Amino acid sequence: MSWQTKELDKERVRAVSQRFDIDKLTATILVRRGLDAPQDALYILEDKKVFLHNPFLLPDMGLAVERIVQAMGDLEERAGRVYAVNPEKIMIVGDRDADGITSTALVADYLLDYGVAPVLRLPQGDEPYGLTTALVLEAQALGVSLIICVDNGSSAYEAANLAKSKQIDLIIFDHHDIGSDPLPAVAFVNPKRNEQYPNRQLSASVVVLKALFALDFYMKGYFERSEILLYGAQIDAQSAQIIALQVVNMEIKSVLQVTFPYDNPQKMAQSRQQMEHFLQGQALFVFGAQEQIGFLSGLLGADVVARDLTGELEHFYAGISQYRLGDLLKRSRFFCYQDQPQLRDGMLLLYRLLLLAEPNNFPHYERNFGLATIGLLADLAPLLGENRIIVQHGLRAMNSGENTKLNQLLSHLHLLNNTITINDLNWKFIPLINASGRMGSPDVALDALLSDESKDMQELSLALVKLNEQRRDLTTQWWEELQQPIRDSLERYEGKIIFIYQKDLPRGLTGLLAGRMARVYDTFSLVIAIKEDGTASASMRSPFDYHVAPFIEHCKDLFIDAGGHTQAGGFTIKIELIDELKRRLTTFLAGIETKPAVDDAEVIRAYDAKIPSAYFQQEVIRLVERLAPYGAKFEPLVFYISGVKLESATLIGRREEHLKLGITIGAEHWQALFWEEANRFGELRAGMQLDVLCKLRKESGRFHGYQLELIDFKES
Repeated sequence: MSWQTKELDKERVRAVSQRFDIDKLTATILVRRGLDAPQDALYILEDKKVFLHNPFLLPDMGLAVERIVQAMGDLEERAGRVYAVNPEKIMIVGDRDADGITSTALVADYLLDYGVAPVLRLPQGDEPYGLTTALVLEAQALGVSLIICVDNGSSAYEAANLAKSKQIDLIIFDHHDIGSDPLPAVAFVNPKRNEQYPNRQLSASVVVLKALFALDFYMKGYFERSEILLYGAQIDAQSAQIIALQVVNMEIKSVLQVTFPYDNPQKMAQSRQQMEHFLQGQALFVFGAQEQIGFLSGLLGADVVARDLTGELEHFYAGISQYRLGDLLKRSRFFCYQDQPQLRDGMLLLYRLLLLAEPNNFPHYERNFGLATIGLLADLAPLLGENRIIVQHGLRAMNSGENTKLNQLLSHLHLLNNTITINDLNWKFIPLINASGRMGSPDVALDALLSDESKDMQELSLALVKLNEQRRDLTTQWWEELQQPIRDSLERYEGKIIFIYQKDLPRGLTGLLAGRMARVYDTFSLVIAIKEDGTASASMRSPFDYHVAPFIEHCKDLFIDAGGHTQAGGFTIKIELIDELKRRLTTFLAGIETKPAVDDAEVIRAYDAKIPSAYFQQEVIRLVERLAPYGAKFEPLVFYISGVKLESATLIGRREEHLKLGITIGAEHWQALFWEEANRFGELRAGMQLDVLCKLRKESGRFHGYQLELIDFKES
């Protein structure tokens, strides 16, 4: 294995360090990872919710909110709470995986909070994925007038058309790839529908979290309300200027910029008339009442009645009101992320900041970052852009108990004994939620996420643990049984794909097995399970950034339904068409080049920074924490540490397949784990000096809450 790092432009590092006011090591890592552009760096270095993208940029979000509120019927307040009166019958259709289950729980919890009891449908047993014609007919029989699809629906053309013919409205909250044909839905909220929303890599749970913000926004009376942000400034001794921003749903709808020349009475009158017409009937905000209201009133020749935005922010950010708007924005970090800073952008940012700062403005949104984070991590959404801020606030929410129901479940599963981490969620919690769906009982996980009864929670948490144990045993059994078919498939398709078509294979294991095959054999994997109704369900996985959409498009006429995104997809097909699928697969694979096998000695491992042992101190831990969270597309930092002293080495694991090293870095003792590398035990002897390639892993009870995971070592 060769250890390498990207060569740096030192001037670029210096410029990044100065622009973002960060140390040289942090700047080095941003430059090496290609994340030093302002809009990339913002989401690495900042964590405030105000930087999350506006939910109303998502297509049809306003339409979705209006239809859901309409379905809730009249609202009345009783005993300090608001309840829906005479709501419509609503059905929520989710998916069996953790993203689909958490998304369903988010919508259901919102409706239940208003006393609306929706019909909840997740695929049980071997039932097909997503919205089906059978579900539409069931909805009709139950008197449902609105179906809300979460984590599905983007390709449900037949079912959507049937729903329309039955006069059942359809709302879709999804993130999967979409087809070219229009869907007959009241609202189709999917970030992949257009380029207006800046982040196409959302999980369904985050799409729904955005919808909760929009619903809370509506309930507070903000929806479609026009408000004006005003700022006046002296240009010179002869003239002044007013900038007026019309804001609707937190976006600038129109801008009026008017100059007032003191030495031209006619032009002054025209400017006043123009501004008065623009402001008529609008709620006004100014930035600094003491200075601005008098100044603006003088220019307009009438008293200005307005809310002082910076004055109100003073309650949440002490000292903010003492600065003029321009000075305030220059002092903020916001402008360092703008290539061409505009005053209007800063005005809008402060307006959004006030909305978010006011308590109880967005209760359902604020308390559900934890659930949204679980879905996001489970679906392996990239930890880049706004996804990073969502995960950070999700972890904080879980550790502070903002969602009582979720935290009760975490407590029953003994996950709140220490600060909960991404590793805890990925290895201890998300597998339980996924196991529920894979074993054909996703309702167990959904009930656990929605229950507020301690006794029920205890029973449901035990059921989740049991389902996960069954899933683990079945996965191990099938993995062993499939080794020969895997080898046969690799040989038949020249290493380009693993194609598994097996009787009695549980439908819920196809994704898990396909994912494991893709990782272990580093190739595209497709696993098909036969169902009793004469159809088969398949899961596809890719170990690299290969998009499954071309394959789905190549064979779409064979599928009953299909969907997917980068690295993952699935479809349902009639059993009699599988031979034709194999034929087309052979044709399709002819255009794919296999990756040549690489000898271990030729493997190149990149690292982020080389640090002498004497300098590996608290600064590195602070760096690791500052650049967290880590996950898909933003892997943990890798360090090359030279001059490490080996104190001890032992074999661990049930089969003694792992190494545990005691090492000294500088003056500190660390524990280091080296997974699946017991064969290198003979290279080690106490007292030797090592260079190590490693990453830090959050681990409660270890040195400063961390332990090392080795990637490689060599004698110094």
